[in-house]
Amino acid sequence: MTVLILTCEEDVTADMVVVHLNGAGVPVVRVDPADLTGGVALSGEYVHGRFRGHLSAGGRLVSIGGLRSVWVRRPGTPAARAAQPSAWLTEEAAQALYGMLRGSDARWMNHPDAAGRARHKPWQLRLAQRCGL
Repeated sequence: MTVLILTCEEDVTADMVVVHLNGAGVPVVRVDPADLTGGVALSGEYVHGRFRGHLSAGGRLVSIGGLRSVWVRRPGTPAARAAQPSAWLTEEAAQALYGMLRGSDARWMNHPDAAGRARHKPWQLRLAQRCGL
């Protein structure tokens, strides 16, 4: 089972985690969503009630069903480095990537939904108060 790290190109902390996981013999793939349509590719099919998807990055092909966990840490904007970036391409690439990943049984660290909710500071303050902070 593979660990997928979604992060930007410049993330040195993720570099250290990749080195540690490799040393522990844990298969890991690091992907910057900004590279979608360039160095990163997605493929998927829905056949007979089952979805099968694959992610290709850095010369590796990873089955979405073979993911153990997904760590979302400062990912780039999907398809930002495409030959002709656009708002439409960004939205389509994000829907494809995150839609496929949500279909996996992988555990998430910093799930995009939770990260999105955490950006709502008044909501955070209300939760903190309810928890006695």
